[in-house]
Amino acid sequence: MEKNDDVRRHDICAIQTRSKPHRYSETMFSRNISILGSVEYGKWLSGVNPTTGRKLKIDGRTHRKVGQDMNFDTIHIFKNNINQKNWEDYNAETLLIYNEIERKNIEIKKQNIIIEDLNVKRRCLPKWDSYIVYNDVKYGVNHIVNDIHRFRDCLGSVKVTHTTTEECGKCDWGMWPCGHDCMWVKNHLKCDRCHMVMYSAK
Repeated sequence: MEKNDDVRRHDICAIQTRSKPHRYSETMFSRNISILGSVEYGKWLSGVNPTTGRKLKIDGRTHRKVGQDMNFDTIHIFKNNINQKNWEDYNAETLLIYNEIERKNIEIKKQNIIIEDLNVKRRCLPKWDSYIVYNDVKYGVNHIVNDIHRFRDCLGSVKVTHTTTEECGKCDWGMWPCGHDCMWVKNHLKCDRCHMVMYSAK
């Protein structure tokens, strides 16, 4: 087993900040509350066409179509995703949610500054066996840095010998296939000192 074979040879991934969830505006909230209390919605919910007065099979095709035409399908989503019946309570909850997300994002941004500082140090490590540690994971220098072969401190010059065009999903250098019908250009590399052959995307 090679020494430091548990060292990862890439940057530490930045932490993704959190996005604010969709919340209803006061206008939309009031409109939806009004619809929930309307006679038309009550009839449709009980299986009656509000326009014709005819009976409908609840959750049947016609029932769903009438609901879509009257925008009652979106009201169902609204009804199932709120806990408050008045705008003041709902808006107060929205502010609490948004403030918590902002607080967490401030901490994430601080952590990402630390991560970027560690990544700068990782890229400049002097030896192949050198590494930094983040969250109990070791990170070392890349195999190739500025066309210099850093693997096992070879320090040879890496050159492109030729390129080939590959089908997506048939690559052999660790890239996940994207699932699209596309092509990508593959660089074939070779070290002039140890003669190791490598690949990269152009």
